[in-house]
Amino acid sequence: MATYPALKQTIESTRTRLSGLVADEGGNLTLWMRNMAPTEKFKFSLFHVLVQSQLDTLMAFYAANKTTPFDLVFRDNLSVTHTNCLFLDAPQKVAHHSKGLFTYRVDIRTQ
Repeated sequence: MATYPALKQTIESTRTRLSGLVADEGGNLTLWMRNMAPTEKFKFSLFHVLVQSQLDTLMAFYAANKTTPFDLVFRDNLSVTHTNCLFLDAPQKVAHHSKGLFTYRVDIRTQ
C-alpha cells in the first residue's frame, strides 16, 4: 500500500474523529441514536507550504492514488499510521506566496 508523501504539515492541519453516530427524533420527540460505523473513523485536513518540486510530488501522488487507499502519518503522533485513507477531493491551492511558495489543503478520510 502506498504511503502519503512526507511533506511538512502546518499547525493548521487537523484530525477530526468521526463517531458514526446519527441522531434522529421520533414523532413524540424521543431521541433515537444509530451507530453507522462499528469503529471510529478520522477526517484530516492537511495544510502544506510547498515549493514547486514538493507540489509536483503531491500532485503525482494524488494522480497515482486518486481512488486507491493509502497510509497516512499525521503530524501529532508520528508513531501511528492511519491505514485505508482516501482523498475526499483534489488538493486545493489556498495561497500563492512570493518566491514560488504555495499553500495547499488536502482533505483525506479513513475508509
